[in-house]
Amino acid sequence: MPNSFSKNGEEFKEPHFYPNHIGIVQMFQWPFDFIARECEEYLGPQGFGGVQVSPIFENRIIDGRPWYELYQPISYKIKTRLGNETQFRNMIKRCNKAGVRVYVDVILNHMARSGKGILKGTAGSLAMPQILYYPAVPYSPSDFHAPCNILNWNEKTQMRKCRLLDLPDLNQAKPNVRNKLVQMLNNLINMGVAGFRVDASSFMNPDDLQVIFSRLNNLPIEYDFRENAKPFIYQEAHHWKSEYTSLGRVIEFNFEEVISKIMRGGIILRNLDNFLDDFNLIQNHNAVVDIDNHDSQRTFNYLSYKDPIPFRMGIAFEFALPYGIPKMISSFAFDSYDESPPSDINQNIIDPAPRTDGNCQVNWNCEHRYYSVREMLRFARSVEMEPVKKFFSNDYGQFGFCRGNKGFIAFNPSSKDMEIEMNVCVPPGTYCDIISGSYEAENCNKFRQDAECLGNIITVNENRKAIIKIPANDSKKFVAFYA
Repeated sequence: MPNSFSKNGEEFKEPHFYPNHIGIVQMFQWPFDFIARECEEYLGPQGFGGVQVSPIFENRIIDGRPWYELYQPISYKIKTRLGNETQFRNMIKRCNKAGVRVYVDVILNHMARSGKGILKGTAGSLAMPQILYYPAVPYSPSDFHAPCNILNWNEKTQMRKCRLLDLPDLNQAKPNVRNKLVQMLNNLINMGVAGFRVDASSFMNPDDLQVIFSRLNNLPIEYDFRENAKPFIYQEAHHWKSEYTSLGRVIEFNFEEVISKIMRGGIILRNLDNFLDDFNLIQNHNAVVDIDNHDSQRTFNYLSYKDPIPFRMGIAFEFALPYGIPKMISSFAFDSYDESPPSDINQNIIDPAPRTDGNCQVNWNCEHRYYSVREMLRFARSVEMEPVKKFFSNDYGQFGFCRGNKGFIAFNPSSKDMEIEMNVCVPPGTYCDIISGSYEAENCNKFRQDAECLGNIITVNENRKAIIKIPANDSKKFVAFYA
């Protein structure tokens, strides 16, 4: 084990958020210029901690320009439909200046697969996947595992040495591969990137990844990183999660499935004391959690923008629960799996151009701009570091809990009206339900000011109890307020 790598990889688990910032937004398929503007105009001022950028390196051009072409690299040149290196560097500077960290979705597992003959990439580079030749890197046949197909997705050797979806599988044990990957990642670190979402981690040997990560540079102090800080690493590891938590954090995909079932009424949440054990979740300090991502939107029947009420409930629960680092997606509407992001006739990605009412244009969803998300971000920042207290649940699946003595949230995923007197922990007084207020704000296109209440007033008595009402046919289905 390299000396620079601690036993548990703790140095790679810190997201390096600016003070009083929280959460990551996956800006799925957003071009660099538009992310930079969004950092300045919305993400930074609202207190989001960071943005996850879609893969940035030259990729294979596929007919119809499906979203997944970004996941088929040709070289490590920064030039795709998202922008070029100059635009990327500019985005990093502007986002950091706005108080928003930048994390890049990186592909270390594979290169682009075969198309028709010689492939041409988005930066003009050529490649011949049939003979494993990528001269713009360069990679040659000796840098790849021997071709084989994954027949058993629970067998480690096949998973880590065979091809994921027929994508040529890099051998990270080879010196040239390690050197190229380390050089690529260090170049991004030197530009001011705060960390990486590592695609397809469970398809790579964790020992090889450890060697690669141990050679990464410290983050540059000119971007307000502390001295000797290491990049934040969070990994896509569906299999054998415990083998990757010593390398950084792991995206906890079980969380997506569990919350989807809870918010649709398929599971009754009985308590939070045994939440991790009951649902086979990894420990808090190892986890990054989300409700959906670009894969699960298309592959699984989990929550997404297409199921708006439970989806908003799920995001609220994610930000209200002190578990892992919360992440959410900001995506685009689609009808088919392959669908390209909103584009013009020349295949240029169209500006989401968020309006003053919080909505985006031309089929961009902009989930991060939902008014309820904005209010839950305020809630999370206000109750940060406070423990869960006074958890309540009943046989209908209705539940609620306090965050210390600073905040309270309750959910009604059921088909039965909820009207219960509950201990809400906050001091006696009147409070504004930020959730009913967020919907009112959306209806009248008006952001709430700090001292203004657009929602229902909740009265807390001298015993710190309040009557919580959430009708079954409510368009919101949850209530939240904080001191």
